[in-house]
Amino acid sequence: MSFARWNDYSECILEQEGLGHSTDEARDICETIGERVKTGTLYKAFPRMEVVKAGRDLYTYGPATWELLDSEGDFITTKAMTKFLSKLFTKASYRNIMDEHGNFQAGEPVLSFRAPDGKRYYSHVHEKGMMLAAKVRPDDGLEKTRELRRKITTGEYQAYSIAGRPIDFKEQFEKGQKVTYHYDIDPDEISYCRQGINPMATFKVIKKSELQKPNDERPPKQWWENCTRRARSFATDPDRFCGDLWYHGPNAKREAFGKALDVKEERELLLKEIDRRREEMLKPFRELEKKQQQQERELRKQLHDYFIEDMAKAAEHEKHKYLTPVYGRHRPLEGRRKNWGRGTRGAKP
Repeated sequence: MSFARWNDYSECILEQEGLGHSTDEARDICETIGERVKTGTLYKAFPRMEVVKAGRDLYTYGPATWELLDSEGDFITTKAMTKFLSKLFTKASYRNIMDEHGNFQAGEPVLSFRAPDGKRYYSHVHEKGMMLAAKVRPDDGLEKTRELRRKITTGEYQAYSIAGRPIDFKEQFEKGQKVTYHYDIDPDEISYCRQGINPMATFKVIKKSELQKPNDERPPKQWWENCTRRARSFATDPDRFCGDLWYHGPNAKREAFGKALDVKEERELLLKEIDRRREEMLKPFRELEKKQQQQERELRKQLHDYFIEDMAKAAEHEKHKYLTPVYGRHRPLEGRRKNWGRGTRGAKP
């Protein structure tokens, strides 16, 4: 009896075990897939990348790609996704996740992890796509790492961006459009990124034309100025971004960043540059203001504590104000004898 995209339930178990999951984990994955197939809640179950905090560790989990036809005519089959994931966890050198296609390592894919509430998350290929679990780079004191973790926790980074090199594929025409079906792909790059063009299919197939470098010479001066001007609006290191783009980037993207700026774009970039420099100038003053506000809060707390302590001392003083020493001990006024003429010891004559 068929089970989702497999011939039967046992085939699903064998595939998950082949990725490295234990038998219990494989059953958990397949049973969850079976429940989704029955209720028809597949696409609603994975709207975007999920962020999970487990103590000091930070994990992400979400769809890496789906079995859909993308805008470039590439159709990544679940068979290709399974081979991709198998290679990813077989070869250690593949297990990197970069920061938005840069050179900074942002984390690493993991087969599974457990959330503080006990829920488990698994890297696997389900009935229509690939889910990826990853551990974010731990806070190592670097400002770049803190910025990366902030972008992930605040939702600025909402998706994975995955690129692969085609190994086995078939091209055919459907409804006047050229469609390439991919059955085997080698991992090339995984990055954290903002929401992609197609959230349901973020897998990028690297074409042969994109693998060719333009030349080994340095980029033209005008191209470099145009590229760095555009990159300053989003890249933390515009020079590194443009260098990677010139020597390793796709031709279309290289040409787009190197073309001359029109008046409207020039004005927008100028305004962004002014805002960026203003923020840089105001940053130390804002940090100083934040520090002063913190000191003011601490001082107010100390004054409040001193006030409470003084009030307690005053109340204690008022309490003992109406006590007088009698027979070497303190007794309240209402407890003293009113008749002092009975000749008791220590009585008033």
